[in-house]
Amino acid sequence: MSEKVERLRREVRADLQLLWGGQADGNKRIDQMATRIERNSDRIEEQGQKIAEQGREIAQSMRETAKLGREVVALGDQMVGRLKQFDTRFGSFLDAIVEDMENQAPLSRVETLEERVTKLEKRQGPAA
Repeated sequence: MSEKVERLRREVRADLQLLWGGQADGNKRIDQMATRIERNSDRIEEQGQKIAEQGREIAQSMRETAKLGREVVALGDQMVGRLKQFDTRFGSFLDAIVEDMENQAPLSRVETLEERVTKLEKRQGPAA
């Protein structure tokens, strides 16, 4: 072979080696990027699963809170009913006392009140 052909052969071989080297470097970079993408996708999937689990926990907590709220409302309704019942009974009791007092002679009513006050004072009750 002539020297010119030999030189061209070496140049072509060198160019090919550069191309193969560049291709190998490119493949290595592509592989590194693929690895990082895969790691990120695993992390994203993990975070998505955590978020989904937190969502389920929040939903369960909200259901429990709603249940407690219904129980509080029911207790409040019961308390209102009991207070109304007490109000009715206490009102009837007061009406009966007033009626009793009105049916007694005026002097007898005063004496009864004085006796009650005296008894309360002896007991040192708050109504004295």
